[in-house]
Amino acid sequence: AEQGNVLAQMSLGYLYYADKKVGIDHAASRDWFNKAAGQGDAQAQYAAGWLHLSNRDDAQSTTNALALFNDAAAQGHLEASRMVSVTTRAVDGDAIAQYELGRKYEEGREVPKSPQNAMAWYAKSAEQGYVEGQFRLGMMTRYRTGDVPQDITASSAWLQVAADKGHVEAGAELAKLMAEIQRKEDQETDAFINAIEEMVRTIKNRDK
Repeated sequence: AEQGNVLAQMSLGYLYYADKKVGIDHAASRDWFNKAAGQGDAQAQYAAGWLHLSNRDDAQSTTNALALFNDAAAQGHLEASRMVSVTTRAVDGDAIAQYELGRKYEEGREVPKSPQNAMAWYAKSAEQGYVEGQFRLGMMTRYRTGDVPQDITASSAWLQVAADKGHVEAGAELAKLMAEIQRKEDQETDAFINAIEEMVRTIKNRDK
């Protein structure tokens, strides 16, 4: 690998990405794929781009990934071509592409699985009024998903917005969520009343 063998460099990239015995090190994985990509290998360029998209510490991650995807696409790499298309449109502000990229991140399709990145792209899509983006944003905030915290208030709001546009799944999920909230409130109220009654009994017994 140190002598420039592309296959050896890519092998080290894969090992550092996923092999616990070697020791998972995504930065080292990215470095080895970058070295292989620098020699013009399309698969290495695609893999390096894929890893750049997962690097939340780099503000230029999307730009770097696009450059690598473009290089791979120019050599006929099909997956890279698809990523160039959807990522470019998403960066340019296309709400549907932003939703599509969010789904890729949520499901780990063609990009590293990342709830945070999924949430960020769904938010961009939702804020432009795209109903599917609004629905997915409501669903992601309904439950704790990876590093994304649960936010029932935000979830209810986004599901309501989507439901108001006629999104059937959003309406159904909102109804379930409201029922869960009501049950929880009823249980908390019952527990509060029971605690008061128990305290009253304790006080009365002490006063006898």
